Amino acid sequence: METYDVVVIGAGIIGLMIARAVRAAGLSVALLERSAVGKEASWASAGVLMSRPYPYESIDDFALRVEGSEMLLTLAPVLADETGIDIEAVRHPALHLALTAEDEANMRALQPQLDGADLGCEFIPPDEVRRRQPEVTLPVTLGMVTSCANIENRRLLRALEVGARKTGVSIFAGCDAQALHVENGRVTGVRTANQVFQAGAVVNAAGSWGGTLQGAPEHIPVQPERGQMLSLHADTVALSHLINLPQYIIIPRKSGRIVLGATTEKVGYDRRNTAGAIQDILHAAIEAIPDLAAGTIAELWSGFRPFSPDGYPLVGPSALPGYYYAVGHHKLGIQQAPMTAEIIRDLLTTGKTTRPVAHWNPNRFSDLAR
Repeated sequence: METYDVVVIGAGIIGLMIARAVRAAGLSVALLERSAVGKEASWASAGVLMSRPYPYESIDDFALRVEGSEMLLTLAPVLADETGIDIEAVRHPALHLALTAEDEANMRALQPQLDGADLGCEFIPPDEVRRRQPEVTLPVTLGMVTSCANIENRRLLRALEVGARKTGVSIFAGCDAQALHVENGRVTGVRTANQVFQAGAVVNAAGSWGGTLQGAPEHIPVQPERGQMLSLHADTVALSHLINLPQYIIIPRKSGRIVLGATTEKVGYDRRNTAGAIQDILHAAIEAIPDLAAGTIAELWSGFRPFSPDGYPLVGPSALPGYYYAVGHHKLGIQQAPMTAEIIRDLLTTGKTTRPVAHWNPNRFSDLAR
């Protein structure tokens, strides 16, 4: 029977960042992963940082996300020194394209959040869109330029895993946490099929599987949302901007790879790529940038975003002493991971957080279970 200060369930970006932060605070950590480390939603991500807010996000929430993105960019050289892995962080502007009057209105409505996060935005006419990014030939009605960055998320996950192992985090892949172990009304560990991991605290960072652990007192309505993506090699296309279409996104990687995505589908845990979805993504991308038609398909993939009903993650203590949640980050897990790790670390070490995230309370959906 293994004993640790903290057991973290789920070794995606959230679990890895929490393990890093908690271990740096001097606590012993076991990280349990049901499949392979970093191979679920975080692996399938687009790796985009900042770019633009979602309509439901407050100014403070978007500002937190921008801060988290900056923290990751600052972490990039640190991880390179620790592990020798370059996570291919690159800053570039994002070019958001409106095709209709409705698109324009939706885009302009984001300005308060952008300004509030000191990210800013610039609205440009169609001829300026073509001047800044000549590859875009789609007839647009308005463009918006914002600050942006992206990272190679798969390299980030590998770097975090290597760094965690070097600092003494015990990582158990293929180890499916099935139930909480509870004694005298307090969590004392986690039970898997073969053993019990004893711990003073347990953190659920299991992503789309965050609501499946037996023994949890809360109703956690986190569901999988499939996102299908693909990447191209297109030597004739040199993008200086990330291109945000009304429905899809075109991401130039530092390596030269161009990433296209992504769908949003509620199909349960079905990770298959479908011909129709890939066709839709390619059609939208090639309509915007015709030269992409000559590109070769490098890879198709999909992942399960952990979707919560209101779009916000569930981060904080449960009603059961010693048990914490860090799930439901949906499309924003990579950007919100540094803040989530900081919050969980502070809760474990001081019992409180100074971050304005009361609306991330894991208990807020308790009425839905009735």
